[in-house]
Amino acid sequence: MFARISDRLDIDERRFAIVAWVALVALGLIVLTGAAVRLTDSGLGCPTWPRCYGKVLPPLQTHALIEFGNRALSGLVGVVTGVVAIAACMRRPFRRDLAWLALLFQRRRKERLDKNPRLRRQLQVAQIIRNGLKQLREYAAANQSAEFFSAVFHLLQEQLGERLDMPASAITESIIDERLRPLGVDENTLALLTELFQACNQARYAHESTNEEMVSLISKTETALEELKKIKA
Repeated sequence: MFARISDRLDIDERRFAIVAWVALVALGLIVLTGAAVRLTDSGLGCPTWPRCYGKVLPPLQTHALIEFGNRALSGLVGVVTGVVAIAACMRRPFRRDLAWLALLFQRRRKERLDKNPRLRRQLQVAQIIRNGLKQLREYAAANQSAEFFSAVFHLLQEQLGERLDMPASAITESIIDERLRPLGVDENTLALLTELFQACNQARYAHESTNEEMVSLISKTETALEELKKIKA
């Protein structure tokens, strides 16, 4: 009985190839939809997550549809990737050579990160930025002004700290004149950073910002973070 079940669960080369091609197509599509979100500036098309404007389906607006489509495809890619991973373990004949090769690549990657703390920090900060931008949208949708500006300040600290090889906690607005301007950073970028830092400082004492104000600052924060990645200390 168990032998029959095992035989049914086994996946031959042809079936595995089909699953792998589906995953490859899905991954290709997510690259294209991600580029569409970036190029059309649709990152704020759905300010809330996982729903869009608090609803299961997005409104019939271009930016909302582009952003929501990218989210939906991301979920599909996650499922397909999981299926491929399971199918790889159930493939017959099992490719032990590829399994060992994957383990070798993973070990080499870990060794590379262990020997390069700046690269490790760069990857960690990139993950912090991705998660932080999602949180900003959630805070804006919920009108949580204090949490929103605290998150903006933290993201600026993390990205600047990584670029300048400094502790994130040591980053303040003064870094603009002390370190960035001498490095020749574009004046438009410096002006944008000054605006964001001042907005964070004023938020401690001023009235709570509206959803519209916070949403507009998300776009500016994304632009500033992208510009900061170009800095070479």
